[in-house]
Amino acid sequence: MKNKVSNEISIENGLIKSQKADEKNHGLGLKNVRDAVERSKGIFDINVKNQQFIARVVLPLD
Repeated sequence: MKNKVSNEISIENGLIKSQKADEKNHGLGLKNVRDAVERSKGIFDINVKNQQFIARVVLPLD
């Protein structure tokens, strides 16, 4: 999945750090995805390139 960003973003603990004032209630979607992928023994990572963040999910077939 790719998503364009207009501001500089930072990654903390493998997740994008929210730039919103109420960051406690933001960014839960990617955390939930990461947790589900880890429970399935898959791979989840995030990269930033050319003003886009790219989330990669790889799940085992068995």
